[in-house]
Amino acid sequence: MDENRLQGTTEAIKGGIKEGIGEAIGDVKMEWEGKLERVKGDAQDMYGQARDSVADAAYSAGRQAMTFGDSLRHSIATQPYLALAVALGIGIGLGLLRARYRESDYEPRRIYRY
Repeated sequence: MDENRLQGTTEAIKGGIKEGIGEAIGDVKMEWEGKLERVKGDAQDMYGQARDSVADAAYSAGRQAMTFGDSLRHSIATQPYLALAVALGIGIGLGLLRARYRESDYEPRRIYRY
């Protein structure tokens, strides 16, 4: 839990109490100060929630990347010939792609801007 959430919640509670006291004794200034503190506290709490959400998403993405890496490592360890064939296929494909662009009659498309 982010510290902004704690501070925002306590600020909102204090503002609500101040607002209630101001309303009970008929002090309009105190009531509006309480409303302002409550709104500021709610905003700070929402900021803390947003930070928590971003942190959770980053953690989840990191875990997903580690899971993919672990599964790839496991697949290579259990099926080395298949991994070799896939790597060879990718290498041949990239080589053919590169050779296509090295031909002398190949001319890249030109884009003219007027």
